[in-house]
Amino acid sequence: MKKHLLYLMIFCLGIGTLNAQTFVKGVNFGGNAITIDGNTWLSHNDAIVAGMSIGSALTYRESVTTWSPAADANVTELLNTGIYKTGANPVNISIPLTNGKYTVYVWTAEDYKDNFRYGNLNIEGTLAGTIDKMAKFAWKKYGPFETTVSDGVLNVDLVGYNRDPQINGLAVFSSSATGIDKLQNTDRTMIYPNPCNGRFSLKNKNDITAVEIYTVSGKKIHTLNNINQDRIEEIDISEFPDGVYFMRLFTGEKYSTQKLIIRKD
Repeated sequence: MKKHLLYLMIFCLGIGTLNAQTFVKGVNFGGNAITIDGNTWLSHNDAIVAGMSIGSALTYRESVTTWSPAADANVTELLNTGIYKTGANPVNISIPLTNGKYTVYVWTAEDYKDNFRYGNLNIEGTLAGTIDKMAKFAWKKYGPFETTVSDGVLNVDLVGYNRDPQINGLAVFSSSATGIDKLQNTDRTMIYPNPCNGRFSLKNKNDITAVEIYTVSGKKIHTLNNINQDRIEEIDISEFPDGVYFMRLFTGEKYSTQKLIIRKD
C-alpha cells in the first residue's frame, strides 16, 4: 500500500473504552434454544417465561434451506423463526436486564420477496441503525450497538418500517470498561486524521493485533490482521462513501470501539 500520508499530523481521536465482552443472553424469536458462536440462546418460550415481552407481535416459522450467505444448522434455525407485525406497526421488545452497559446484535432475514421491507432499529429509545432492504432469502447480522440500561429493562424497537417489520434473533453482551484513563493519558493507540478521506494511519502502542471496520448497519468492510506493536499501519477504505464507520481494535479477547468519519470534501 502506498505510504503517502503525513505522519506529523495532529492526533484527532482519543482512545475509546476497552471492552471485555461477556455473553449475557441470546433470544431465538419464535424458535427453539440454539447455540450461536458457542453461546447458548434461550428459546422464545423460555425468554417469555424469564420476563421478555413482545407486545402484540406474532411468531412465525419457515423452512428455508438456501439462505444467503450460507448458514450453518443453528443459524438456519435462527433465520427460519421470528416475530413480526403486519402493516407498518412497530415491533416492541422488552427484555429484563441488570442495569449497566451492553453491546447488542440483531439478526434479521427477508423470507418473502426481494426488497420487501426496511426500517429503523431503536435501542433504549435511540436510533441505533437502519435495517436495509434485502433480496429474498438474504440475511444480516446488525451491530455492534452500544447501549446503557438504567431501568432494569432493555428496550428494542423496530420502527418506521414501510411494511411488516420482523426480527429473528437478538444477542446481548456486557461491556466492561477497563483502563480508559490510563490509555487516554499515555497515547497508547492513535488514529489520525479523523475525519479522513478514507485513508488514515493507526499508531499501535497497545498490543493491538487486529482491526475490523464496520458500517453503521453492522456490515464488516475491512479487516487487518497481524499488526505489530510500535508500528504505524496505513489503512485505505477510500472506496467507501462518506459517512460514519466504526472500528474495532482487538487486543486478545478485548477490543476498543472507535468512531471513524469519512469526509472527502
